[in-house]
Amino acid sequence: MPNGGADAHLRQKTVAVHAPGIEFEDFLAAGLRGIGLGALRRLAAAPVGSVPRTVMELAIGTGQRIGDLLKMRWDHIDGNGIAVRQGKTRTALWIPFTPRLREYLAQLRFRNLTIVAGPKGAPVTYHSAAASIRALRAQIGALPFTIHGWRYTAASQLAAAGATDDEVQAITGHKSQAMVMKYAGAQRQRARATSGQAKR
Repeated sequence: MPNGGADAHLRQKTVAVHAPGIEFEDFLAAGLRGIGLGALRRLAAAPVGSVPRTVMELAIGTGQRIGDLLKMRWDHIDGNGIAVRQGKTRTALWIPFTPRLREYLAQLRFRNLTIVAGPKGAPVTYHSAAASIRALRAQIGALPFTIHGWRYTAASQLAAAGATDDEVQAITGHKSQAMVMKYAGAQRQRARATSGQAKR
């Protein structure tokens, strides 16, 4: 049965954290190093509602681990974001939707229970999700990347957009700034170097 409350929230005007200036190629690139742009485009063009596409959109849009993405439910949507309790850390978070993620969720057909759903709207196990994502990776020539890379992509996007360590942690749930630097350090260094060179 459709979730009217979730539908209403998804139709609201977006007021969310996003990364201005991020080009399409950068949307996936941090998590798919060494993969050609053609493969990136084919992955991002996977059918709306398919498990690989929905997992990808949620992972990059929220910065959460795959196991936590599969547990996200329509009734977890609260206002302009979604409430999450991380399985690994037990940390409770509220993650604002990016404009891209909000637009994607509004297109999904099934609103039964979990956001990531199988062909008939049923929840999906980690094993099943990983297998379907691997099959798509093989199809488009993207086997070298790992699905955990999408969490890295989220942190990298935030760093490129100028988010502070505290802001990145508030979204990804990382407990230490050292972990934030592991994920976001390269993008932050690039942004600072670009800013510095512009002053010469």
